[in-house]
Amino acid sequence: MTKPTFLLDEILIIIVLYKQSLIECESFKSIQLVIGQSSGATLYVYDNSPKPDVIPDLSSMKIKYHHDPSNPGVSKAYNEGLKVAVELNKKWLLLADQDTEFPSSLFFDYSHAIQHHPQVTIFVPYLNDSVGLLSPFRLIWGKGSRLKALNIPLQSFRNYKTINSGMLISVVAFEKAGGYDERFPLDYSDISFSDRLAVYDSSFVLIPSTCFHHFSATSNITDILSEIERFKSFCKAVTLYKEISNQFVSLSWIIIPRALKLTFQMKSLRFLKIGIVTSTGIE
Repeated sequence: MTKPTFLLDEILIIIVLYKQSLIECESFKSIQLVIGQSSGATLYVYDNSPKPDVIPDLSSMKIKYHHDPSNPGVSKAYNEGLKVAVELNKKWLLLADQDTEFPSSLFFDYSHAIQHHPQVTIFVPYLNDSVGLLSPFRLIWGKGSRLKALNIPLQSFRNYKTINSGMLISVVAFEKAGGYDERFPLDYSDISFSDRLAVYDSSFVLIPSTCFHHFSATSNITDILSEIERFKSFCKAVTLYKEISNQFVSLSWIIIPRALKLTFQMKSLRFLKIGIVTSTGIE
């Protein structure tokens, strides 16, 4: 498939890492295959890992690397990526986390969609996981709800939300939305950003490409203490979203099912206690 090198010249690809080497992450490996030996691609790597990574020297793309062991999350990383894109005079940002596998058709479909929808500034692929369609999705009472299918290309952030990874967004649209809300380091960062986009650039185009999300960060849960902190962070994000959102958000509808799942998974009642306290305010 012909690769639209003119589009690659205009894009800053952003990959956010956490406790994984760049050369081992799914997003980087698949993007390498998509790009091949094409020149002009620029990659910005924001590494939240405790220790810095060793970055390869490649002829196929330019790599700018930033290590931040304070782990401020994806929202900070994408906002910093915007600054780099402006410095490099890029027109587009392609957002990626480390667990997304991109198909060979990706840049061709982006290019084709941009040509057919020149007035639109945001393009997203289908994103699947082992269960099915993960993104786009509906938001019901503040909780993401899967769709069986979505076949019409032109959609609105007022009706649907999208996961961060795979979004191609113009620098202008990113700036108009005010960037990501850094109070959401990970959970609800995409939902909060979708809400911001709905105010200024509500339309997005769904391209035919399907990406696959591996969820490697949550597939091997062994440390109960770190998982408790992770769940507390999730509860904090949901509570904050309820406070700032203009729509109805049910804390118990969102938090208790996850608390129950973790209770059985980790064989500890601490998750249920945290969930009940967060949902009701009663200790």
